[in-house]
Amino acid sequence: MTENNKPIRNYYAAGVSCSVFENTINEDVKVLNFKFTRAYKNKEGETKYTDNFRKNDLLILAQIALEAWKEEQNSNVINNNSSKVEQINVQ
Repeated sequence: MTENNKPIRNYYAAGVSCSVFENTINEDVKVLNFKFTRAYKNKEGETKYTDNFRKNDLLILAQIALEAWKEEQNSNVINNNSSKVEQINVQ
C-alpha cells in the first residue's frame, strides 16, 4: 500500500475499523488488502490509532473481518472512478 492509495471501503464498529485497499500486481492482477485499526484517546484526550488490540476488541475485530470478507466476496466489480469512500457500520 502506498501513501497515495486510498481505501475503497471502510468498516466500523465500537472504535475498531477495517480499511479495504485495492492494489494492482503485475499491471493486470488486482488484489484487496485489509488494514485493521483501533481508535483510542491518550492522556491528553487526543484521538490516536493503533494496530494493537485488547482482548475485549477481538470479537469486534472478528465481526468486522467477517463482514468485510462477506461483502468483498459479493463485490465482483470495484468502481475506481468514484472518489467517495464507502463507509459501512457493522452492528
